[in-house]
Amino acid sequence: MKQLIGLICLTWMISGPIKAQNCKVLMPSIAGTYEGGCEKDKANGRGKSSGTDSYEGNFKNGYPDGLGRYTWNNGNFFVGYFKSGKRQGEGAMHYVTTGKTDSIIKGFYNKDQYVGEFEFPYVIKSKSFAIKTVNVSPDSKQIPTQITIELSAVGSGTEDVKGTVPKPSLSSIEVLKGNFQQRTEMTNMDKKNVYTLSNIKFPFTASFKIGDDEVVIDFNNNGSYKVEIVTNQ
Repeated sequence: MKQLIGLICLTWMISGPIKAQNCKVLMPSIAGTYEGGCEKDKANGRGKSSGTDSYEGNFKNGYPDGLGRYTWNNGNFFVGYFKSGKRQGEGAMHYVTTGKTDSIIKGFYNKDQYVGEFEFPYVIKSKSFAIKTVNVSPDSKQIPTQITIELSAVGSGTEDVKGTVPKPSLSSIEVLKGNFQQRTEMTNMDKKNVYTLSNIKFPFTASFKIGDDEVVIDFNNNGSYKVEIVTNQ
C-alpha cells in the first residue's frame, strides 16, 4: 500500500498543478477548488479537488476514477482504486485517531462496499468430469459462520427402469488450507445429502471427495457459504 501512496505523490509532482477554474468536478463532496487535467469542461486525468472532503489522483468525466487518495473531513482517508467516484478494487482504508497509530483495513471494494481481504470470496479451483455442476453462494442467514454442502445427482430420488436413482455421498474432505472443527450430516432426505462444516478457520481450501471424483474450492473471506454439487451419477 505504500507503493500506492508513493505512486500518487510521484505522478502529481511530475505533472505539476494546473489551474482549471472552469473544469467541473461532479462529485459534490469534493467539488470546490480543482487543479489538474481537464477535458470538455470536466476533470480528466491527474488532479486535485477540495470541497467538504478532498481527493488527489486520477479523474475521468468529472469523477475520481483510477488510483487516488480520498480524504474525509474527519481525517480518515482511503488510498486505492476508484471507478465513477466509488471505491472499486484494491485499497486501504485508514481510520485516524489522534495520538495513536492508524487503524488500517486492507482489501478489495466493489461499488464502494468492502468485499474482504481477497478480491473473490470463493473460487472453484477444479472439479472432476463426472461432476455436472457446482454452485457456491454466500449464505448470510447462517450464524455462526459455516459451510453447507448439498450433494445430489441428476434425477436422484426418482425411479427409472433400473430402480431408484441413488443419492451420492461425501466420502471424505481433504483440508488443503485452514481447518474446521465440526462436521454434521443429514442423510435422511429423499433427493440429497446435506453436510455442514462449522468452526472454520479462513482462508479455507478443501477437496470434497465423492467416490473417485472431487471438487476443490477456495473459501477466502470469513462468512457462511452454501455449496450445491450435482453429479452425473
